[in-house]
Amino acid sequence: MDFFGIGQMVTAVVEVAFRSGRQTGRTTTLVESLKDGDRVICPNSSVVRHVEKLCKQRGLDVQVLLIPPGDAHKVLEYGTAQGRCLFEHTWVEEYYRQAISRASNEISHLQASATGYDYRHIETRERYAQACKWDFR
Repeated sequence: MDFFGIGQMVTAVVEVAFRSGRQTGRTTTLVESLKDGDRVICPNSSVVRHVEKLCKQRGLDVQVLLIPPGDAHKVLEYGTAQGRCLFEHTWVEEYYRQAISRASNEISHLQASATGYDYRHIETRERYAQACKWDFR
């Protein structure tokens, strides 16, 4: 557990930033910047269909792939693109959410693993000593 609540604060700030960017045309701007041979990575099938539709309207020959942010390494299984490889904004947002969650979980794990005796030790050493004396562990 993050004693200072920094993980929760970072999560809240990130969510506000992500929500403030909704409906601002980021996907449209991405598609407008694409050229034939580029590759776009999307987090789910609905985003793939949306990007493919926008690319088709512009007459672009672009590879649009569904790769979950949790499996980011799979991007490398497709080799290099003829053009650029770009990540759609919802993919990037989810990737950051997962990274923040992993960092928070790692802090909790490190704290639990490095804490002496057991969790009762966090409250007081005296309580732990009494538990040991009467074997209430």
